Amino acid sequence: MAAGIAAFKALGRVGSDVVWAGHPVGKLTIAALSGCLDEADTMLLARERGCLVAQASEGHPSGMSAVIGGDPDDISPCLARRGLTAANHIGAGQIVAAGRVDDLASLREDPPGNARVRPLQVAGAFHSHIMASAADRFAKTAAGSSSRDPRVERGGCRGRVGSGSCSAAHPAGYFTSALGSDS
Repeated sequence: MAAGIAAFKALGRVGSDVVWAGHPVGKLTIAALSGCLDEADTMLLARERGCLVAQASEGHPSGMSAVIGGDPDDISPCLARRGLTAANHIGAGQIVAAGRVDDLASLREDPPGNARVRPLQVAGAFHSHIMASAADRFAKTAAGSSSRDPRVERGGCRGRVGSGSCSAAHPAGYFTSALGSDS
């Protein structure tokens, strides 16, 4: 996040045709760059998010795996049957699954169709139900930060663009699936 803010400052003023995107901590970077949050609040929220995610992962052996290839219409029900979340759509032919380690191992052993499953080296099942406690606690923290309307329009991960309130006012967006949330 600090690198994103520093890079933006190094570039100087940019035109109004700039597209802002970030996932997931990148959303906090955008909140700072767009004027929704000041940099100090943004750094505090990023630290708090990291601590809460680590706490939510304790005692819940969880992770993420890349599901490469296969038919998306086959992959989604396969993940749901195993209690896994389609946490992100990286691009054509790749979905990231998040959930319990045992469920991810089952997916790897018996992938849908002709898909391949590769474990990712992450600390937890981000953007899944395992992060619910972190999302709830982060909502309380974010509510205490002073946000303001953005100076620029912003877009959600599904392309919706608007000049609505700061995304920090929607803290669930920092934890939910990128496939199911525009926050």
